[in-house]
Amino acid sequence: MIIGKVESMDVIEKYKKYCGLPYEHLGNDIIKGIDCVNLALHIIKEETGVTRDYTTKTFCNLEGNWYNKADSHKFNPLNNFKDEANGWVSVDKNKLKEYDVIIMTIGASNVPNHCALYLGQNKMLMILEGKTSYIATYGNSYKQYTNMCFRCKEFMNS
Repeated sequence: MIIGKVESMDVIEKYKKYCGLPYEHLGNDIIKGIDCVNLALHIIKEETGVTRDYTTKTFCNLEGNWYNKADSHKFNPLNNFKDEANGWVSVDKNKLKEYDVIIMTIGASNVPNHCALYLGQNKMLMILEGKTSYIATYGNSYKQYTNMCFRCKEFMNS
């Protein structure tokens, strides 16, 4: 497998098996419900074998919309990606490769509150509260809300 470049297979075909999964705040079960961070970690594990020994709940155990709380920056599970000790390296949003994680600010929040997994071919897979997981185009409408992007350190030389 070549990390970072989807060869002949269309990304929608390759990743459609991850579409339609239910959302659950802090969830980590593809049947009962999963959140955006755990979905990205799940797909990376399933597709590449690379694992992390943490989940969203490891870094954020607040119930409800943690990103609407005044001190949300203290509990933001997305901050986990900034720490290279957790296995991630910052990358340019204009140089994304398959399995890169895109951190965004979506909705009325003023802090990063969402992530999506870049699939290649300008597509990303994500899940939002109240929706099932789906593939979307990573175009200007999402790029303008992108705060940071990260790559698994295992994929840096791929």
